[in-house]
Amino acid sequence: MKIFLFLVLVLFGTYTYSQTSYVYIDQVGNNNQITVEQDGGGHLTGIALGAYLPSNQNDLKTGYNIGANPYLGSGISEFNNISIKQFGPGTQTTKIELPSASSNLITVDQSGVANHNFNITSSNNSTNINNTIHATQSGSAQKDFTLNLNGSNGATVTIQQTNPTQANSGSMTIQCTTCGGYSYIRN
Repeated sequence: MKIFLFLVLVLFGTYTYSQTSYVYIDQVGNNNQITVEQDGGGHLTGIALGAYLPSNQNDLKTGYNIGANPYLGSGISEFNNISIKQFGPGTQTTKIELPSASSNLITVDQSGVANHNFNITSSNNSTNINNTIHATQSGSAQKDFTLNLNGSNGATVTIQQTNPTQANSGSMTIQCTTCGGYSYIRN
């Protein structure tokens, strides 16, 4: 699985003649490591973790100046480590959908001279247990986020926005039976 993804990305990068690139990955199975790094502007990464079956213990990292759209697939997804890092100029957006999922670590780091937006949502009637979400937005442009967790139990959420020159916005809705720790820090 790792070799196939590497070959697809190498071939794609070799034959792309524009500054815009698109990478789409339908991941199937468990214990995979996926790293996508795109430099420059106008890139998009679409990743479906557990595209067709439940997916567990995967490590996903995206980086550089990109728009990333990872998706935790249907079924119970557990022990996945998702790290999204976006920096540089331009508009940067991250969207993560969480169907029923548990014990996942999600880190979103958006920085630089760019408009940043992240959206993490779980569907209605989903069950999310012990998920941890850390998000940081910094730099000198507009920052906003939406976080909606339904059916959460034991989730931990930390969101920090740092932007001394513009107002930031955010919306956080968490419905839980047993709540974990939640914090929002605005500098």
